[in-house]
Amino acid sequence: MRIVRWFLVLAGTATMAYAALVLAPDARFSKVGKVIPWLVGAALAHDAVVAPIVCLFAAVAVARIPTPYRRAVQGGLFAAAVVTAFAFPFVRGYGKRDDIPSALPLDYGRGLAIVLAVIAVITVAAVFRSSRSARGTAARGGSRRE
Repeated sequence: MRIVRWFLVLAGTATMAYAALVLAPDARFSKVGKVIPWLVGAALAHDAVVAPIVCLFAAVAVARIPTPYRRAVQGGLFAAAVVTAFAFPFVRGYGKRDDIPSALPLDYGRGLAIVLAVIAVITVAAVFRSSRSARGTAARGGSRRE
């Protein structure tokens, strides 16, 4: 595990170094002082706001959800969170310009709602399947490992 961790650290560091070298000569990013506060601010916002909220929500969810359904519900919540985080800038319309009609031409809010509905249906189906599996195991007199 330690080797994998160090490999990932080195790969991430190399990727960031490459990005810095590529961005430095670009005229739009030549003032690195404007990029660094954004990067630091994003990291701080994640560590100070997003991560604690997610951890708190996960702890409450684990405490309230019966054991046989936890995996399905946690998977559904995780998928919904990732999709929402990815779609948020599109839903908000960041980058949309009136002089470029092909920039963000779709109704991304509706698309996000459809994808979240599909995730909810799959999650409910997985919970139902977990429920049936747990009842079947209990009826056979076995115990289910978690």
